[in-house]
Amino acid sequence: MSYDFFSMNTISENAVLHHRLFYCVRELFRAPENHRRPQLSRSAQLLHELGMPSSLSGYRFLEFAMITLAEQPHLLKNLDRGLYPIIAEKFNSTKDRVEKNIRCTIERTWLRGNASLISEIFGYSVNPDQGRPSNAEFLWAVCDYLNR
Repeated sequence: MSYDFFSMNTISENAVLHHRLFYCVRELFRAPENHRRPQLSRSAQLLHELGMPSSLSGYRFLEFAMITLAEQPHLLKNLDRGLYPIIAEKFNSTKDRVEKNIRCTIERTWLRGNASLISEIFGYSVNPDQGRPSNAEFLWAVCDYLNR
């Protein structure tokens, strides 16, 4: 089959081939009909509702800490020797960085977060003259709120 370069048959066949190729590629990368966005865990959902920025590394640390505390609540008694080293090992960090990132994330959320939810969770358990809650107070209150 020889075709003239400018003949109509060549153009229409190229268009059909292009259309078929486009359709095949589109079907290959198409998301399934029942595809939904992944669900957030309850702890991640709560941190998101509090207005905590998920771009901060302290957000990931807090999310993992809440999941770990749900399984091992005794770690809340001594964060420096119990929980922080576990988080540091998981995220290839140090316990001092973990503590600092969690503290900074809590402070940022405390200043810019969802004030109504913060007051609902913490109520009068935190002294407003001292500012934000400590890391342990925050973790205790949030885990308690999740267990209600």
